[in-house]
Amino acid sequence: MWIVKNLLRGTLTLRGMDVSIPPKGEFDLDTIGREKAESSNQVLVAFEEGYLQNVFKDQSAPAGGLDAGQLDDKLASFREQIMAELKAAMPQLPEAKEPEDLKGALAGLRKDLAGDMEHMLKGLRVAKLKLQGERERLLVDQNLSKEDVKARLAVLEDYERNLEKNFERLGSQVQGADDGTIADRADLLSNI
Repeated sequence: MWIVKNLLRGTLTLRGMDVSIPPKGEFDLDTIGREKAESSNQVLVAFEEGYLQNVFKDQSAPAGGLDAGQLDDKLASFREQIMAELKAAMPQLPEAKEPEDLKGALAGLRKDLAGDMEHMLKGLRVAKLKLQGERERLLVDQNLSKEDVKARLAVLEDYERNLEKNFERLGSQVQGADDGTIADRADLLSNI
């Protein structure tokens, strides 16, 4: 990580690198690549003129920013965080260990749904609001690279799509392998 802070009262734009740092904002220059940032004349001038200040510079960071493994790890932890928040927002279901327990849990779920559908709708609205809030937070987060933001937005869209699809199917029985589209089956295979 190479965190720098814009000391200006205005936005600092490094045009050759497609970077804009808001007033008094911080930015990780490693997201554009350590070698590119260190060799940039704009970055050098910004430091010399006192526009930028070093906040933190990790000397062991890779020259090209995050590698694929690090990005995958960050996205996996982000997915786990979002799933934990969604599970906390939705009503809890009993854990089923045996098929009979599962049948009983599903029967109880159907009964709960029939009696308290409004509660489920509120849970769905809360989950959607949390996803929307996270989406808005990502769009203004200056510490993330464009690729990181795109990947995280794709994860959020996938969760929202699955949430809506699963909510639409609540209370109905799946009758076999012909349910769903080819794209749904491809999505399932890609997650294996």
